[in-house]
Amino acid sequence: MYRRIITLSVISILCGYGAQDELILRHADTNMNEIINNELVSTLGGHVLFEYDDILVSSRNARMWNRQGIVKLNDSVRVDRGRQKLTCNTMTMLKEKNLLTAAGTVVYDDDEKLIRLLGRKVDYDMKRRFMTVTGEPRFFRFDTLAAETLSVTGAAMTWDDSLSVATVRDSVRITRGPLFSRCRRATYGTKDSRAYLRGEPYVTYDIHDLDGDSMDLLFVNDTLRGLSVDGDAHGIYREPSKSGPDTSVTHIWSDSMYMALSPRGNLDSLYAVGSVESRYFLSARKDSADEVKGKTMVLAFNGEGDLTSAVVSGNAWSTYFIREEEGSGRNESSGDSITVYFNDGEAVELYLTGGVRGTYYGEK
Repeated sequence: MYRRIITLSVISILCGYGAQDELILRHADTNMNEIINNELVSTLGGHVLFEYDDILVSSRNARMWNRQGIVKLNDSVRVDRGRQKLTCNTMTMLKEKNLLTAAGTVVYDDDEKLIRLLGRKVDYDMKRRFMTVTGEPRFFRFDTLAAETLSVTGAAMTWDDSLSVATVRDSVRITRGPLFSRCRRATYGTKDSRAYLRGEPYVTYDIHDLDGDSMDLLFVNDTLRGLSVDGDAHGIYREPSKSGPDTSVTHIWSDSMYMALSPRGNLDSLYAVGSVESRYFLSARKDSADEVKGKTMVLAFNGEGDLTSAVVSGNAWSTYFIREEEGSGRNESSGDSITVYFNDGEAVELYLTGGVRGTYYGEK
């Protein structure tokens, strides 16, 4: 091996060919150059600054293989690209592959898109603007109008900056305020403000639950406004009583389901379509659950998120319990549609239309 040492105080060097792909050393306080195997190898110290396309990379120490276009940086490494910033402990630049590999405590911030990425290793394709994040990756989307922050975690993550899409897999968790969700795979786009949950998705919103084969979350101005479930949809709605300690619980099963939220974050409406079945009961009386079946169901809520009515259409059928001082019983009814009105978590009125039939079973 042949080695020749050249020492300079400050140097600027072009690495590679073609002006568009030049890796330029803009500054270094110290520079020791060696010729190793017919290649110029530079050991840089002090304020080291590289420029590549529209990217600036700085550190306190670096070592550069000029012909190969390889740079290894350590100590206060920072990458700037417009309003984007990445910091880490160590980094390797591979010019021929347009690749940056950051390791240690990696933090990526985009002040324009209001996002942050954290991880222990990031592979960044500079041309494609594509990142692969491993080592407990975490994604955050900040809301400037509220204190709540969208958080996404998983075993592995990618971020496509050109599409503004994060993709997460394995043990995925998404949280924001009262929202908690989990699944095996998820994608979240900041442009369309949607999260697509796949692989046994499950969502808890406040005290309500949703699950199914696949699920989409819709955000408006970074606030959750809708949840849709496709395939074996199951929802659980809970409403604590305002006049007592009891809680009403409503289970709904259907082929698909959509839950809309008000701008304040309360439930606004719920739509269930296809083979709808619902069971409603007070937590203290689980043995006497009211049931409704049909092809579609629409639940309406007031401004406080309290259930006010339920409309079931298409071969509607219901069984509900009548509880009175004179005597109790069970009523089975059917018709084209059934409308149930609620007050403080209890069904108070029921209307049927079209081919109405009913049978009342009194208490023995």
